[in-house]
Amino acid sequence: MNIPGRRKHGWPRHFVLALVAGALAGFGAARAGEPSGVDTAVARQVDALIEALDDPNFATRYEAAGRLEQFAGRGELAQYLAQRFRRALVSDDASFEVRSRLESLLRELPAPAAAAAEKPTTDQIKPLLDQLGSDSYAKRDSAVRSLRAMLEHTELIVPVWLALKSRAANPALTPSGRRILEPLLDDAHEAWLRADPEKVPLPKPAEKEITRLIDELGKSQNAQSIEQYERSQAERELLDLIARDDTRQQVVDQLNERIAADPESNTAAQMQYLVDFAEPAMVAESWSNRQHNILQYLIIGVPQFNDTLTTPRATHFDRIDDRTAHCVTGNSLTEGDYPVRVAIPHPEPGRDTFFYLTNLPTPRSRLAYEYSVERDERLRLAEITKRTLDYLLERRTPLSEVEVLMLASLEPRAVSRFVGDYFDTVPNAPLHATPGGLNTQQTVYSGICAVLSRVGTHEAIPALEKLARSGALGKPRYPNRVEIAWVAALAIAQRDPGPDVDQWLASLLDEDAALTTDPDLPPTLGASAAGLLLDRHGKSVRSFGLTTAAESVTEVYHFIGYRFTSADDRQKVKKWWAKQHQLAAAAKPKAAEETRPALVPHLPAKPRQARAEPGGK
Repeated sequence: MNIPGRRKHGWPRHFVLALVAGALAGFGAARAGEPSGVDTAVARQVDALIEALDDPNFATRYEAAGRLEQFAGRGELAQYLAQRFRRALVSDDASFEVRSRLESLLRELPAPAAAAAEKPTTDQIKPLLDQLGSDSYAKRDSAVRSLRAMLEHTELIVPVWLALKSRAANPALTPSGRRILEPLLDDAHEAWLRADPEKVPLPKPAEKEITRLIDELGKSQNAQSIEQYERSQAERELLDLIARDDTRQQVVDQLNERIAADPESNTAAQMQYLVDFAEPAMVAESWSNRQHNILQYLIIGVPQFNDTLTTPRATHFDRIDDRTAHCVTGNSLTEGDYPVRVAIPHPEPGRDTFFYLTNLPTPRSRLAYEYSVERDERLRLAEITKRTLDYLLERRTPLSEVEVLMLASLEPRAVSRFVGDYFDTVPNAPLHATPGGLNTQQTVYSGICAVLSRVGTHEAIPALEKLARSGALGKPRYPNRVEIAWVAALAIAQRDPGPDVDQWLASLLDEDAALTTDPDLPPTLGASAAGLLLDRHGKSVRSFGLTTAAESVTEVYHFIGYRFTSADDRQKVKKWWAKQHQLAAAAKPKAAEETRPALVPHLPAKPRQARAEPGGK
């Protein structure tokens, strides 16, 4: 018989929630004196919540997920939860529902530190490989996660990788089995490339084995699928041998001998590619519209042509390290030094393009880079943006026009958070604007404001208000006819309203500052804020006595400016807003009571800590 509120197995729903209530109520005191920083009572409640994720009752599952999310928002629990969630995910018993919930939470937590007590051994590798063939999705997924976890232990990288390669070479392996193995092989390969070479040594192959691999390259590209696979595998094995200091020269010598013996052979070009792979190199990326669209590998000291371009001009860098690259000639970049691993603006204003250079001094670093570039472009753009903004701030010199324009090509929220520090750190300076670029803007600060008016997010509003009130921009003068900091802030509030935008707009209602230099009826700050506030709440601006002004000027910044038609109109808006505020305040206690789960006390929310991404500074 099914009793409401009771699980078919395990604890009753009310008992699970009561345990959670006890944990949350005593959380602050419980962790004092605990070496791990997590009280055993809290750990038990986390276990109960994880089990509740699989409860037949939807309400129980929903409430358990919500409480785990609240726990995950507590920074002091982040490492513990990351380890605990991960341990649950490698369990064979975790259902699809539990896996889905925990995977979502785990993405918001920092990477868990490996626990010494859970350190795996080589004896576990074969059983886990066998488990990959299980009929159970949960068992297969658990095995995949366990094998990936092993790769975090340097001493297990080579044993896991060799075991995976041996399993992949088995002729009896099914296509579905190969689909499971391939991502694991890539993970193991990447782990080997990124590890200290001295700590992940591989057996050294005999000379005849290298010869056999080079012979495999000679198989026709039009051959049957098995021969194509063998040819591809031979190339991968040779690249890995070239990546090793103990085998590189041996492979290169054999390749050069083959090329010299028959330079016109079908495989000569492929063998030359492998020889060139052994040379110090770099990569130049081109990004447009916040997307990576062109990648060019360059051998240091060798002029090279890009086959995708019609121009005959070669790209030639003669030196590079982890800070600076020197360009001799290029198709877009001119001769000179350029920073490495930060965004470099296109030299022509108005081009939504930037370049990104990476030093690849060894074949090993080049192979590792190829994994990096396959990551989510949004994450890569965020990392490039952070390094670039840190570089520009540490440099402490005013931005050039193309650098100001480049801000629009970077991650908008990071740029919006950056501008406040920039305004506080780097003095304003004249801007040499061009017709194809920032045109009417006369200072670096005003140029940044113009860019923010187009792409900025609500995080920039406090910095823009501070700048507007500081007087650092001075009075607008021809050809710039607007109070650009205020206009940018209002344009952002219209396009990307933050959680407190209504309160901010209401705080500006008494402001009379003109937003343009038009002598006849310019839009004002207070009226424009009122217009946005009314529009956000579905009210007609005309019924409150507002009229648009200087539209031909403000529309350039994707913003509508207003002015009051009479002195009483401002008071009319303020009275309306005061009433709205009172109604909202009265509704809050009732809404909170209706949405609060029964038997579970309210846990004060803490800001969730952003997950640290690899490659950040």
